[in-house]
Amino acid sequence: MSFPTHPHTTYKTLHFQCRVVYSWSEAMGVHRACDTLFLGASADCPDVFDSLSTRIQHQGICPDGWHVLNEFEWRGLPATGFGSFQMLSKLFMGKDQVGFSALLGGGYLRGKYKSMGVYGEYRLPAERGNKALYAQTTLLDEYEVVFRDSEQKPSKLPIRCVMNYSVD
Repeated sequence: MSFPTHPHTTYKTLHFQCRVVYSWSEAMGVHRACDTLFLGASADCPDVFDSLSTRIQHQGICPDGWHVLNEFEWRGLPATGFGSFQMLSKLFMGKDQVGFSALLGGGYLRGKYKSMGVYGEYRLPAERGNKALYAQTTLLDEYEVVFRDSEQKPSKLPIRCVMNYSVD
């Protein structure tokens, strides 16, 4: 498999219409019904993922040739081995040694921003858990990266896009 690694990896934070946070359905580019249903559960919410793999390259709202950063890619970042401080933006006193420039933007839930400057939580192209209302996210602070299955799909969170690559 040819997986991009620093310094050749290109990351991108997307800003559409001055927005940087999205519900799960918005980020994945699917119907709003998918925020309360599992993919494939209805005609409004078809299964758009090719597999349940952690390596899925799902475009979502990313530009052509890019996809939503997946669990496999998050786990491949240096931060998962020795602390996310190495990939935090210098705006948050991080080192940004891998060009990722992660921001601790918190999240947006029930009409309010929460925990800005404390953590960053990003959407993944994955449904997990036993309830259709939840999807997987990656949460990071200055010390660690954690994978969560408990974030509600309608809540607003950012995504990260990465350039597509071939999987051998």
